[in-house]
Amino acid sequence: MMKSDIEISKFVYHKIKGSILERSVTGKLSDRGRPDKSDKEDIVISVLANEGCGQIQRAYVNVNVYVRDQWNSRTKAWEKHTLRIGELCDLCKFLFYIRKEEFHTVPKECSQKVMSTDVSFEDGHTEHFINNKLYIEQYRTMAVIGWGKPRIFIKDLDAVSPAWEELPTPVEDSTQLTTTKGDKKEAKIEGGENEDVKYGKNTYALTFNIRAAKGRKRPISDSDGVVAHNYAVALQPEDPDVQGFCMEKNTVSVEDSFTAADGGIWAYTFDALKPGSDKKQIQWGKIITTPTSGKPTKVECDPEDESGDGDKFEVAPNPSVGG
Repeated sequence: MMKSDIEISKFVYHKIKGSILERSVTGKLSDRGRPDKSDKEDIVISVLANEGCGQIQRAYVNVNVYVRDQWNSRTKAWEKHTLRIGELCDLCKFLFYIRKEEFHTVPKECSQKVMSTDVSFEDGHTEHFINNKLYIEQYRTMAVIGWGKPRIFIKDLDAVSPAWEELPTPVEDSTQLTTTKGDKKEAKIEGGENEDVKYGKNTYALTFNIRAAKGRKRPISDSDGVVAHNYAVALQPEDPDVQGFCMEKNTVSVEDSFTAADGGIWAYTFDALKPGSDKKQIQWGKIITTPTSGKPTKVECDPEDESGDGDKFEVAPNPSVGG
């Protein structure tokens, strides 16, 4: 579920509340604006932008910390209190690494700079503020799949006769789809501003654990965790009418583990590859199997959009004979 501005603001507020930063300033912590006529070291939180994009929600949040300037008796002018600002800048840096479940800041996208408020108080003193600009993301698909018990289907793309297989039900709460944001490239001009910004494409990884139960064989052949073949994978939620997803080409790896509580575990990771020049690494939609129960002979994906069923496609179809 997409977070509101208020929820995002409260997320940051509660991370600062009671912290060394809050205990070190002379003013108030607020997510409702700065106290009227205050000239103390206030901490003010404000949400600049908040938008959803597919399975990702992105937000920019300002955390401004105000610092009174100091009087220079030699120049007879108010000047930036460099020492105090430096102390508070260091105390603010934890904000670049705050997290709550799937909701978190992205350190490399956060920034910190010091600016003047360009305001003079009644006694003539001035002030600066530390602007901590936080970039916050919520990958709604990063959480454990929230639709109950999913069905996971795989196809060995490099087999002599590729065929779909249904995997055993994964260990509870182990199924996760993780998105890694593409690299950010900046074209800067004199002064440090960005003239242009470009992002690389995201990458995706599906992970789940399968228990090494009595009589169960490893579902995918490997050599010390390395799987030689590429695989297609499709996930259908417990309610087949809810959107699932497919990744038509993946490199696969597996890690073995054992605990007294869970017994033997095979932890599989499917890292998405580009399946073709005209295809996406991941496609969301209703996953349809033929037949609907038992071993499938065909898996299709019907994306949810205005196109109706006209854009339904077969997932990882086998090459045509002689093709």
